[in-house]
Amino acid sequence: MSAIPPTLGLFARQLDTPFQVAAQRPLALTLYEVDPLDPRRPDARHFSLMFRGPAQPLLPQATWTLEHAALGLLSIFLAPVGRDADGVHYQAIFN
Repeated sequence: MSAIPPTLGLFARQLDTPFQVAAQRPLALTLYEVDPLDPRRPDARHFSLMFRGPAQPLLPQATWTLEHAALGLLSIFLAPVGRDADGVHYQAIFN
């Protein structure tokens, strides 16, 4: 897995890019939001990521291996947090 420490800035540079999930079949998630956990005190190490994926399959809450062209392999705990016409939304929190 990547030895790069996860920071808000690192992920902010990857907005709107695909992350491939290592699952039974190929699945891409798009990073669409990167936010500090406390907007009054932005901290590079305490932040939230929001990903959008297809409606199916629904990934259960778990640690998943994601691959990104610039970041390499990452282990990220994802939780499904919503669904809309665009697909399923997943959140990862770093604190």
